[in-house]
Amino acid sequence: MQTKNYYQILGVPLQASTVEIKTAYRKLALQYHPDKNGNDLLSEETFREINEAYTILSDKNKRAAYNHEHFAGIKKDEIVITPDYIFQSIHSIRKKNEYADPYRMNRDALLSQLQKLYAAYNLSVLQKESNLPVNNAIIDETLTVLKFLPITDQQNIIRQFEYFPHNRQGKIINYFKRQKNIFFWEKYKFAFVLLITIIVCAVIYFIIR
Repeated sequence: MQTKNYYQILGVPLQASTVEIKTAYRKLALQYHPDKNGNDLLSEETFREINEAYTILSDKNKRAAYNHEHFAGIKKDEIVITPDYIFQSIHSIRKKNEYADPYRMNRDALLSQLQKLYAAYNLSVLQKESNLPVNNAIIDETLTVLKFLPITDQQNIIRQFEYFPHNRQGKIINYFKRQKNIFFWEKYKFAFVLLITIIVCAVIYFIIR
């Protein structure tokens, strides 16, 4: 059974017309096109999914086959995405990783979960609803789990915050400053400890000569 909801990726309902699908595709393709987002890997992946969704939904036969395979027997209200649903999803991710061992956790799985959470359709929902309290809570929860990821992956996720309204700019800036300091220390702490050890050994050597 299909694992992707192409309607959610394009941000259109199941009953969307061909014109609605094409309009949604053009808008999202322009927003996430690689030429506008540099080397943002998350935007590149989103752009790829947008094209994949459009390829299926713009073709009458492919769309019919997809609908039959993916939505047969599923009620419409079971696939509705709301800001509260997105918040509950990131809250569950945070709770699951709250006491995780950073040296043993599956970072690839965590990144994949966050990428799906910040897919184009979900971002469009957050943008359209403009629910500041929920959007702020989503960012707060996200920042608590980002620390487990490499700095580049953190940057890619944080860029997605630009696509929906919130007032956590100050918190995001402070978070990123702390993470850069942590990253710098983690990267050079061995060299720093080695240097201190050499200095101490040299001092001891000259004292006991």
